[in-house]
Amino acid sequence: MDVGGVGYLVQVPLSTYAALGELRTEVTLLVHTHVREDALALYGFVSSREKHLFELLLSASGVGPTLARGARRFIHDFAQELRCPDPDATMSLAARADARGWT
Repeated sequence: MDVGGVGYLVQVPLSTYAALGELRTEVTLLVHTHVREDALALYGFVSSREKHLFELLLSASGVGPTLARGARRFIHDFAQELRCPDPDATMSLAARADARGWT
């Protein structure tokens, strides 16, 4: 991302990436800045809801950005499944949760 001639590396979920549109168009991202002793990372979101969920997950003990990103995606998929049940998708979600040790 280029802001006033300064480039920033901002990690975004696929849902945000898909919503960005064409290259070189103006976009607005809500950014979470994650500061550690040895690193500074930026995470961008198109909606305050996505950003809030990410930050809520980060507030849990032992949850870092990588786990929060994965869990956020899983929660999104699970919510979609609750709205529109598909037995194959449910099995896929259950397998993903089991693989991550979330069951």
